Amino acid sequence: MLDLFLCLLAGCLLGVFTGLTPGVHINLISLLLLSLSPFFLTFLSPLLLAVVIISMSITHTFLDVIPSTYLGAPNEDTALSVLPNHRLLLEGNGYHAVKLATIGSLLGLFFAVLSTPLLVFLVRKFYDSFQAFIPYLLLASLVYLFYLEKKKVAALLVILFSGVLGILSLSSFRLEQPLFPLLSGLFGSSTLLLSLKDVHAIPLQFTHLPLVLDFKKTLKSVFASLGASSFVGFLPGVSSAQAAIIASSVLKDYEEKYYLLMLGAINTIVMVIGFVAYYTIDKARNGSVVVIMKLLGDLSFSHFMVFLSVILLSCFFASFLTLYLAKVFGVWIPKISYPLLCLSIVFFVSCLVAWFSGYLGLLFFLVATAVGMLAPLLGVARHHLMACLLVPILFFLFL
Repeated sequence: MLDLFLCLLAGCLLGVFTGLTPGVHINLISLLLLSLSPFFLTFLSPLLLAVVIISMSITHTFLDVIPSTYLGAPNEDTALSVLPNHRLLLEGNGYHAVKLATIGSLLGLFFAVLSTPLLVFLVRKFYDSFQAFIPYLLLASLVYLFYLEKKKVAALLVILFSGVLGILSLSSFRLEQPLFPLLSGLFGSSTLLLSLKDVHAIPLQFTHLPLVLDFKKTLKSVFASLGASSFVGFLPGVSSAQAAIIASSVLKDYEEKYYLLMLGAINTIVMVIGFVAYYTIDKARNGSVVVIMKLLGDLSFSHFMVFLSVILLSCFFASFLTLYLAKVFGVWIPKISYPLLCLSIVFFVSCLVAWFSGYLGLLFFLVATAVGMLAPLLGVARHHLMACLLVPILFFLFL
């Protein structure tokens, strides 16, 4: 039990690192742990190494809201065209944005674990029938999100550019870790570089103002998140942000703060459902589960129960770490040189891309960064950039 607890803490610390560092994803660290597994398995069992990855993955889903809130934010002149968490940041309420996502993650994880027996039953009973419709559901989700966009031509351009880039990086070239330069460029460095032309100074952040939530709307948002996550969790290439937009588009009396709550909930629920998919249908929906499958093979019921226990304990630590570090960021972000911080992070991620994916990967990273800038410059939602995964998957499934 002591070894298990220490591995859980080690995973939480890794999750803090991946969550707070834009461009460094849990999939990359999971693959590194797998490559080093001959060394780790000399003093750890495969299950304990899996515990490290699970706790890291859950902690990451809590912590990654901090850089997405405090980094990449524009000034007040362009605030209406950006994400709700950035608008709150510019009002001095960045901590509220983090707190909303954390509450969503906690509630979402609680209800996801509570509904696990029902999910296991439904997946085992209906997944074979559901699997035949996956290509059409993926296409329908892409079309529906395109339909919700007001600037249709601009959205189509973003989808085409990111889709072609995804096809080239995932199939046409033998890139090492192709998702790393692709996603880091589209969603990480592009956001940071664009923010350099807008941000003058991040205002002083308030951390002690009360947060008021309506009980019924909160529950409605969480259950909508659970429904959307249960649906998209088995669809490859669909992101948490896209699931949140689909869920919020069917809710009435929608408010931005409940979107942030839903996004936090979906982000964590999708990770839990990834482990449910591993246990029920022996399929991986994210990189960390792929690595665990290689370590453990088939997942037994006892191991699955250990997984759920680790998820709940990780959630406890992650929530406290997130709220504490959000306060630290709130104090220090207004005091440091924001441009220097952004450029340092972009340089660090560029070095990692060159190390893991080579010079060709660095080229794709630069192109992905340019394509990632296209969406906000054209005034369309960034989630259309997920076509980098959806289009190659559809291309593979239909052709």
